[in-house]
Amino acid sequence: MSRDRKILKVRKPDPKRNLSFQKPPEGTLRNQNQHVFDLTKEQMGGAHNVVEYLNECGNVIANTPINIDEKKMLSLLQIKYRWQKDWIHVINHCGIINEDFFELNGGYINYNLWKRYYDMGFTTLMFNIMDLTEDLRELNEKLRPIRGSNTMANFYFSKGTETRRPSFDKHTHDYNVIVKPIYGKVHWKVNGEDIIADPVANPRNLIVVPAYTEHQVVASTEPKLSLTINLTA
Repeated sequence: MSRDRKILKVRKPDPKRNLSFQKPPEGTLRNQNQHVFDLTKEQMGGAHNVVEYLNECGNVIANTPINIDEKKMLSLLQIKYRWQKDWIHVINHCGIINEDFFELNGGYINYNLWKRYYDMGFTTLMFNIMDLTEDLRELNEKLRPIRGSNTMANFYFSKGTETRRPSFDKHTHDYNVIVKPIYGKVHWKVNGEDIIADPVANPRNLIVVPAYTEHQVVASTEPKLSLTINLTA
């Protein structure tokens, strides 16, 4: 890697465009008008084109329905031996990971202990979930020829709350993230801009968070499920 390679600053996203992935033309996944940051190939630089990469992944993610509801999620969480420590966390009111709902003999989930926190309104973070349903497996396979590997993704799952912390405080990642809202309206703040994710009103909308971009969930007052897809460039 060249020592004089520049680290580029990503401009603030326009919230009206950050969610606007439309169905691509027949036979193609690319559309130059769809990238949310209006950055050219030259501006992104590097050995690969991050703009094109996020566009291509985004179009696949936006146009692959994930049909799952709260009832199905609760059923999946009762597959005891699928959920062990390091695979599922609860975010407590201090924004710290809680793991006191696992059984002592083996470290697998105790569903009833976990369900108490869910009913209280705390958010659950579920790791490495792209094998859970047929729709998720289909999405993983559609992304494979773009990425050349399996795709890592997480669920953020909540009953909704007006008094509990909805998720982590403002933070960044050293990798690109695309969030696909599955159900539930959520108020986000991405790079200082307010974004309302509403999958009922806009079922193909996404939230694109480039690497090193500050973001957080500000409010989530109704039952919600979000698919967070980690896209290393």
